[in-house]
Amino acid sequence: MRIGIDGLMLRPTDGGFVSYFQALVQGMGALDCANYYHIYLAQELQNRFSGNCYSNMRFFPVATPRWCPRAISHQAFFAISLFKRDMEILHCTALVPLVSNIATIATVYDLTYMLYPKTMKRTGHLWWNLLMPLGIRKATQIITISQSTKNDLIRHYGIPSPKIHVIYPYVHPRFVESRATRSGLGLTLPSKYILYVGTIEPRKNIASLVDAFALIKVREHLDHYLVIVGKKGWAYQDVFKKVESLGLQRDIVFMGYIPDEQLPAVYAGADLFVYPSLYEGFGLPVLEAMACGVPVVASHSSSLPEVIGDAGILVPPSNVAEIASAIMRVVRDEGLREEMSQRSLLRAKELSRERFVGQTLQVYKEVLGD
Repeated sequence: MRIGIDGLMLRPTDGGFVSYFQALVQGMGALDCANYYHIYLAQELQNRFSGNCYSNMRFFPVATPRWCPRAISHQAFFAISLFKRDMEILHCTALVPLVSNIATIATVYDLTYMLYPKTMKRTGHLWWNLLMPLGIRKATQIITISQSTKNDLIRHYGIPSPKIHVIYPYVHPRFVESRATRSGLGLTLPSKYILYVGTIEPRKNIASLVDAFALIKVREHLDHYLVIVGKKGWAYQDVFKKVESLGLQRDIVFMGYIPDEQLPAVYAGADLFVYPSLYEGFGLPVLEAMACGVPVVASHSSSLPEVIGDAGILVPPSNVAEIASAIMRVVRDEGLREEMSQRSLLRAKELSRERFVGQTLQVYKEVLGD
């Protein structure tokens, strides 16, 4: 098969989207030697794949003009280039080109733009709301990263179930293999901490985590810090204002963006990982934490229950008291932490790279069969 993988819409700061794109490219490069790939990516991402040794892959970095919206330049590029490239399938990891002459596979992460529009910037909401529904209907087949997103597509767009394939992502082997310590990595972390990793934006519900942490500090006099790792997203100021109003500036550490190579050490040093997000297509940081053997408390919402399985504790994202209670239950009970750590490792092993690659290749074959 001759397959194109489209990453033109992605920027280095696009979090889970970029992680999926990297996992797709690296997984196919490492495990699939039978097929040939053209990888289209934004020029800003080319350093992520510099020095790659995948003989079955050819990379095409493309610059996006600053004056042109990325969504428009993306559509224009493929409207022209698909007629010139010798490909049988194009796998789109963001928006689908609406003018093309080959079969397309669309990976759909979530329907945030529809279900939680107030948690997005207006410009982002505009493009996703305009182009995503058209692309979903045009795609030959669809891959979702959770059953939750598949259900959303069926419910809101009436997409036939056989057209949608649920394929769970996997985490980079560094999270499974690395037992790195903080020494030599230039990281300054507290000796005891609770961890959150992800973009600071309203959908992630960090404000409820801060409220729960404040409750613990007042009632339990917990000596742990709360460490928040991630870039500043839309409306991030609200979280910083809340921390200041609660007087927790010395107890909550904002570390900003941390390179992927250093993240396993940050996860591994935490006593607990908390992810109170309102809505997720998958929630990759949860799987990264579990792969590092960290106990997890997360929201009982959207895809997170199916990602965690029986490995962690699920809480209502809007119930601050229950979030606080779950945190204390884990932090105070060493035996429970060890048990949850082992369950986390087992669950992460189930969502393997081999499984991801095999199921994705099966979709490619099905598309060519169609």
